[in-house]
Amino acid sequence: MGYFGSTIPVTGLNLGYLGQVSRTGVREIASRQANASNKNAISFGDPVQIVSDATGGTYRQIADGIANFSLLFNPFTNFAGIAVREVKTNLASYPYVPGVLQTGNYQAGEMAEVLERGSICVKINVGTGIGQGLPVYLRVLANAGVSAGVVGGFEAQADVAITTTATASAASTAVTLVSGSGVAIGQYVSGPKGIAPGTYVAGISGTALTLSQATTEAVAAGTPISITWTVPLVSLSGRPILAFRTGVLDANNVAEVTLLDRVSA
Repeated sequence: MGYFGSTIPVTGLNLGYLGQVSRTGVREIASRQANASNKNAISFGDPVQIVSDATGGTYRQIADGIANFSLLFNPFTNFAGIAVREVKTNLASYPYVPGVLQTGNYQAGEMAEVLERGSICVKINVGTGIGQGLPVYLRVLANAGVSAGVVGGFEAQADVAITTTATASAASTAVTLVSGSGVAIGQYVSGPKGIAPGTYVAGISGTALTLSQATTEAVAAGTPISITWTVPLVSLSGRPILAFRTGVLDANNVAEVTLLDRVSA
């Protein structure tokens, strides 16, 4: 009970619960089973991928795929949307502890609902300078220098491992870097025109870099190249697939983001 003149702490989310879908605008939600072999539950607000099968596929948390199923993340083939918050019984954690935030989830084998287009509340683990329309990034590899970063989680800015120059022949996966220090398998590669969207580091030995897919054209010597721990969720044309709806990030690091294009059908 509060008393006159006393301060009552706010224990809920300011913008909304994780996985809460906006009531305004387009809302396209798909329902599939959470993959029976998932090691971790799909929490509301988590980015997910589709595990293909003969019946249309099942869902898996992207973080689970990277950690336990050796998924090297490609934003153009692996991102299927964001898990939607649903009303569910949660007997395992009953009674609830007052003041403790709890996030629901979809367990392995359960039916799960995922937002494919529309706006939804998610956790932004790293970054404060967000703005309407700016792209949302997803961490694909841990960086010891960014303690708040969560593999498979959302962030507000790119986390650059190295910016250097490179050279490569056309239709080749072999790239020669000026410096390979800080480069690791699974990092995202971008910059020059000849690097195909969604390319990641498949191998590194000294300054010899192996790409996950061949170059689309020759990369001239001295061409700038960026290698990052995070992936911008954008289309092949470079337009953001997932962008911040507003520049508001609440005290719980929750922001509302918008899936601009339907990412899966």
